[in-house]
Amino acid sequence: MKYIPLKIKIIRSNDATHPSGHNGYDIDQYGIGMHYDKCCDFDVDGFRYAVTALPEDKADAYIVASEGRVEAITEAEAEAWFLQHCPEPTETISIQRLQEIKLKKDLGITLTQEDNDALDPLKDVPGITINKKKGFRNKLPKDAEL
Repeated sequence: MKYIPLKIKIIRSNDATHPSGHNGYDIDQYGIGMHYDKCCDFDVDGFRYAVTALPEDKADAYIVASEGRVEAITEAEAEAWFLQHCPEPTETISIQRLQEIKLKKDLGITLTQEDNDALDPLKDVPGITINKKKGFRNKLPKDAEL
């Protein structure tokens, strides 16, 4: 399925308003969700931005209904936007799992292989793991085309 990366202008008012035709359900259900700018607030023109991606038919309908406030962007632009405006951790950490391991070590209990694997980000075991959803492309379904 072909996905279209989209950049969305949100207007400052009493409440932030999304463009006409905005359907949060569609964006969450069929797209990758809304990813709001985490670095910048509203600019001097009263806009704040977000990026998403939707299947082509839904993206086209959203662009038409948005009255110029939603635009298609390239994958490279979306990836650059994520790096600049949506900083994400390289690793995810399970505090509870690491506390369990520390308690075992403090009590002199031998760590299991699973405990040791939890300390290795390259192992796919809860503890310290690589964030596989970092960036724009990694949020798309595996079979998505751009």
